Amino acid sequence: MFVAQGPTRGQPTTLYEATQQTGNITFVKQGGVTTGLGQVGLPSSAANYNQGTFGDGATADTLYVRLAQTDRRLYAVNVPAKTTQTIVLSADVPNLSDFAWADGYLWGVDGPDRRMYRIDPGTGAVVSFAVTGVATDPYGAQWTYGNGNIGISDNVTGTVYQLRLNNPTSATPTATVLSATRSPTT
Repeated sequence: MFVAQGPTRGQPTTLYEATQQTGNITFVKQGGVTTGLGQVGLPSSAANYNQGTFGDGATADTLYVRLAQTDRRLYAVNVPAKTTQTIVLSADVPNLSDFAWADGYLWGVDGPDRRMYRIDPGTGAVVSFAVTGVATDPYGAQWTYGNGNIGISDNVTGTVYQLRLNNPTSATPTATVLSATRSPTT
């Protein structure tokens, strides 16, 4: 697996090679310094995780990950303790390619279906709803902006969308596309 990072603060983009997935967690710090934490209890037989983000506040040390497949599992890795809890979801969630943390939930866009999924990591409850104005491509990078909006990057066209979450904690959240900007494809 290869990961491109940058450019930031005038530094060029750097391409890194990652090791095969084994259920281990490795910190990669500035300058490429790595620290292995070893096994954290993730099922390594499946070992194809492509969705992950850290929580916030009380869950800031929790890494949430999902397998690259449609299923009803979310894994919560307590990084300092090196333990993993399996959270059973209330509905199947497709391979979102990535997701982001905002307002106490995990949010991810499934491009082929043009749907956004909200996962409550505390209860496993899943809510999904249509998102208009985005392409039917995979979004391999999804993140939260400082203003609380969600960013998604289209793997095929490189278009980066900024989405505003409307009523994010309600039973019927929605999202509005605020902007679409061209960037390199991934």
